[in-house]
Amino acid sequence: MRLGRRRAAGSATGVKLFYASDIHGSDVLWRKFLGAANFSDADAAVMRGDLLAKAIVPIERRPDGTFRA
Repeated sequence: MRLGRRRAAGSATGVKLFYASDIHGSDVLWRKFLGAANFSDADAAVMRGDLLAKAIVPIERRPDGTFRA
């Protein structure tokens, strides 16, 4: 099934999309998004927008094997 094509007259087929955006790095919202497509019986899930948190903090490995944020 291709998206964007017109349906034939009398055709009942279609694509059900689940769309979400702007989770801003939230693990809780990401997990909800992953389960929402199955829960809503969607054919596909689309995630757009700001996926990362407001700041990205690099994690550095020290020579002694410990980590520093």
